[in-house]
Amino acid sequence: MKGQDSRLKVLVADGSSHARLVLESILSSSPNLEVIGLAANGAQVLETLRHRKADVILASVELRKNEQLLVFKQIFSECPTPIVMLVEKEQLSLELLKEVIDLGVYGVILKPGPTARPAYRTRAEEICRKVAAVRDSEYWDPKKRLSMLGEEAQILPQPEQKKHRNVTADTIIVIGASTGGTQAVEQIIRQLDPELKASVLVAIHLPPKFTHSYA
Repeated sequence: MKGQDSRLKVLVADGSSHARLVLESILSSSPNLEVIGLAANGAQVLETLRHRKADVILASVELRKNEQLLVFKQIFSECPTPIVMLVEKEQLSLELLKEVIDLGVYGVILKPGPTARPAYRTRAEEICRKVAAVRDSEYWDPKKRLSMLGEEAQILPQPEQKKHRNVTADTIIVIGASTGGTQAVEQIIRQLDPELKASVLVAIHLPPKFTHSYA
């Protein structure tokens, strides 16, 4: 039966009043979705969930008071509800996905530019489709969700990783000395070229009490 009662009940949570109204309009255009409330911050989200049951929450990760994903954690703890997360392209990473998946996030939508006022109507079909996907049981399996959302994250430029020199090298230099050779080893290390394409291993025989301080 595809009547009024069969529609998924959606709570929209975003700090921007403009975004809330646009998202409400988009979701309301689908015959399978019903917007039951709009929330500007975490407190309003929880207050709404205490009085009305939502099948899914469409929420911005930048929702006010969601620092360290506090709002998502409160939802998961007090009123467990599937979440479709709105996030900017530059913020999305596998690390973030791993964290939010355990808090009930089963879908991700990249915010279309501009940053100040995302053009959500250009993603209207995607928004409705991903919100409605809560009916698909496979989204409740965390491993499947991580695999699915990970594919989305992999098409994005990942945050630049710190470069580690000489993680691997064809040349290995081994320096060994006894207690009397500590100063000599220090002088050698100081004069090594920072661009040296080699792995340097140092082994020094020292009394236990001096090992930590020398290192």
